[in-house]
Amino acid sequence: VMNYWERLQSLRILSLQRRREINMIIQAWKIYNKLAPDSTRMFPSLEDEEGKEEDHEEHISEATRLGLKARVPIIITQAQESKKTLREESFGVRAAQLFNRMPKEVRLAKA
Repeated sequence: VMNYWERLQSLRILSLQRRREINMIIQAWKIYNKLAPDSTRMFPSLEDEEGKEEDHEEHISEATRLGLKARVPIIITQAQESKKTLREESFGVRAAQLFNRMPKEVRLAKA
């Protein structure tokens, strides 16, 4: 009888965790490229004070040498451990962290 990892290897598929991470990165990329709504405010700098969206190209040219980074929500250090864990594992935090780890060329890709 094969264990979980042997079955994944024999079927040549990724683990559930890795597939979830890939989908989070794809969703974050879609949010940045305005193909999905940004309910997490992962990219707040793409909107000006009046709520009107700026041109992506202007924002990219102002980005650091590392390229655009998603905003990772701040975690309150005085919160209970269970609440910190829930927050750290939420889509807004995990997707932003994973997106920021991608190479600059991938984060800024249009297609």
